[in-house]
Amino acid sequence: NKLAIDAPESADDFNKADITTGDRHLADLLYHCDAVASHISTLAIDAIVFDKPAFFIGFNTKPMPYHQGVRWFFDMDCARDLIVTGAVKLSENMKEFEKQLLAYLADPKLGEKERDFVRGRYCYKLVCKSGERLGKLLADTLLGIRK
Repeated sequence: NKLAIDAPESADDFNKADITTGDRHLADLLYHCDAVASHISTLAIDAIVFDKPAFFIGFNTKPMPYHQGVRWFFDMDCARDLIVTGAVKLSENMKEFEKQLLAYLADPKLGEKERDFVRGRYCYKLVCKSGERLGKLLADTLLGIRK
């Protein structure tokens, strides 16, 4: 019965917001939410990490030409590839978004296999220590070049 819209506190202007300053807050939000709706963003993958249904809002509130609206973003490879997996739903109008969201709220396991696929494909090792793995890879690569 609740809808939460959360804006990062680090900036008054959304275009200048830095959510990395509140990663713990973001993690808490994703852990406790039922679903995540966003514009084109890697936030959809973050939601999938927490096994939450993710939705891309692919419509404007007012009619406008294709390249001036949000819809064209979802024809870009990075978004289209994620949508094709079925793990992220593209809502092209409010009625479609409502229908998709209510289906997931009625059955949270809906899309579970698709989210598993995305985690396996895009989220290599969800066990932290990514900096350590990157450092080892760089060191191994540099040492390999020097030999």
